[in-house]
Amino acid sequence: ATIMEQTVRTRLVGDILQHLAAHTTDLTPSEKRQPASAYFDPDYAARERDALFRTVPLLFAHASELPAAGDFLTGELVGTPVLAVRQDDGSVKAFSNVCRHRGARLEGDPCDNRRAFTCPFHAWTYGRDGRLKTISYPAGFDHTDKAERGLLALPCEERHGFVWVVPTPGAGINVARHLGAELDAEFTAWKLDQAPCARSAGFTGTSNWKLVVDGFLEDYHLPVLHRKTIGPYFAPNLHRFDAFGRHGRLVPVRANIDQVKHLPAEQIDLLAHAIVLYVIFPN
Repeated sequence: ATIMEQTVRTRLVGDILQHLAAHTTDLTPSEKRQPASAYFDPDYAARERDALFRTVPLLFAHASELPAAGDFLTGELVGTPVLAVRQDDGSVKAFSNVCRHRGARLEGDPCDNRRAFTCPFHAWTYGRDGRLKTISYPAGFDHTDKAERGLLALPCEERHGFVWVVPTPGAGINVARHLGAELDAEFTAWKLDQAPCARSAGFTGTSNWKLVVDGFLEDYHLPVLHRKTIGPYFAPNLHRFDAFGRHGRLVPVRANIDQVKHLPAEQIDLLAHAIVLYVIFPN
């Protein structure tokens, strides 16, 4: 496999050239009105978090951020504190980043390497594999079975170079099934597992999550909102969109497509004249 299969790239270029010649773009079958309450109703948002975000694999990190045994990352997924740790056997496990004694946040650093994790409240200590290793002043816990007080495991899978986590203990995880066969194969062709993570950043804002997703599902705004920055580098309102079940691939087209529009599709490098964006539900 190559970085995105050549047959897929050629097909996308051909579709883009047809749109360019006809002054069209990919559209939904008809207009759709969305009630504003879907964006500001807190009860609606709470139901979405439970029904959509807590039951499916979510991207937590790139695997290259955990190169060695004992390397860890902390973060939150839908309010669930997560601790992901590279194991001695090379696998990655994820846990609720909460001590099983009094519920204190176990690991406070965003990343580092640990032989073990010690709670800052009462010094209960857990191994990389989540097992409770020591209880400080054990005489006070004669009836506590350490084997039953390990960290709560979260479903975790490493696939396509990413660490995926379901933020619900006891749930199952199957990333390939979540993506579907076609999109899973396309991700394999990108060889993302061979790439290093150059930069990872996050932000917190007072916005409904759907506004963020909506913004990346259209390039209609580029020549207007971004007219003084990236707007001039893109062909206005020209893109390809493909749905893969609940997921999607949006391909906005660069303005430099005009330089090669006379060539056959198979001679045009898609990645030199477009950007490929994936929306992995519900992200």
